[in-house]
Amino acid sequence: FQNWSVYKEAIVFVRLADEACEKLPRERMRSIVDQLRRASQSIPLNIAEGSGRYTKAEKVNFFRVARGSVFECTAILDVLRAMPLNIEADFNSLEERLASIGKMLSGFIRFIQKEEPKCDK
Repeated sequence: FQNWSVYKEAIVFVRLADEACEKLPRERMRSIVDQLRRASQSIPLNIAEGSGRYTKAEKVNFFRVARGSVFECTAILDVLRAMPLNIEADFNSLEERLASIGKMLSGFIRFIQKEEPKCDK
């Protein structure tokens, strides 16, 4: 899984999200910053955990949880945009990365669900 593009992109997103969190005022934003950090970390962690599962259903479940965390991060960015922060934060580039990761995860889920079972002859 460490060589998968979706995993690598998710790891980059964790770093970028953390950098964005460092720019936010801690005293006002503690809970939302914590939520963004945890949700961003959930993406690669669930990709990794899903890769280690044996059944399609288990794999798909973890990849869906990862995709759910992508949507959660997107919503957090929307909340942050709605607040008067007075900072220079590039939430658009973070959102673009999330869109890309979400598309990769959706494609991954479709691929796994369509994969034909292999039978030994």
